[in-house]
Amino acid sequence: MVERLRNLRQRDWAIIAIILTVAAGAGWWYFMYQPTQDRIAALEIEVDELEAEVARGEAARRNLPDLRDAVARLEVDRRRFLSEIPNERDLAALFASLRATAVQTGVTFEAYNAPNVDDGNIDDVTELIFDFTTQGTYPETVAFLRALENLQRFTQIESVDLTLDDEDNPGNPLISADYEFRVFVYTGDDPGESENL
Repeated sequence: MVERLRNLRQRDWAIIAIILTVAAGAGWWYFMYQPTQDRIAALEIEVDELEAEVARGEAARRNLPDLRDAVARLEVDRRRFLSEIPNERDLAALFASLRATAVQTGVTFEAYNAPNVDDGNIDDVTELIFDFTTQGTYPETVAFLRALENLQRFTQIESVDLTLDDEDNPGNPLISADYEFRVFVYTGDDPGESENL
């Protein structure tokens, strides 16, 4: 074999060198250059994605003071809402207020039904529906109705049915008024208690 290699001419050595160079170049192309190009393309895509995320992050950072202000305003609104909506402990005060208003206006409570509970769609807010009946003259009933209009906005009068009870006294007859109320009550934990812990 060594004898054959000695017999090779310069042209044969040149062909062998060219073939080895082409094989080395092809190997470098397929095993080094092409995978590196694929990796570069993947890295460029990743860089573009990261730059987009950085741009979103920078925009969020620029908006952060506005977002903090909005959160603070929403927290104030939430606290105001929770301070205005009655909680379960306030129901007794509401009913006492209704009775006091009845006494002040001259109507009398005839009947009162326990509330029906509707949990509704709002977390920690329960809707109570109850009805009661009063009796009084027309001016007394109208005065009571006007007083009811001043209740908190989380108390709604659903219906009022008036019935004439005293047809024998046409000048100033007694009127029975049936009221259906809807009261929204906060049933969750006191937000001030949880924040003070």
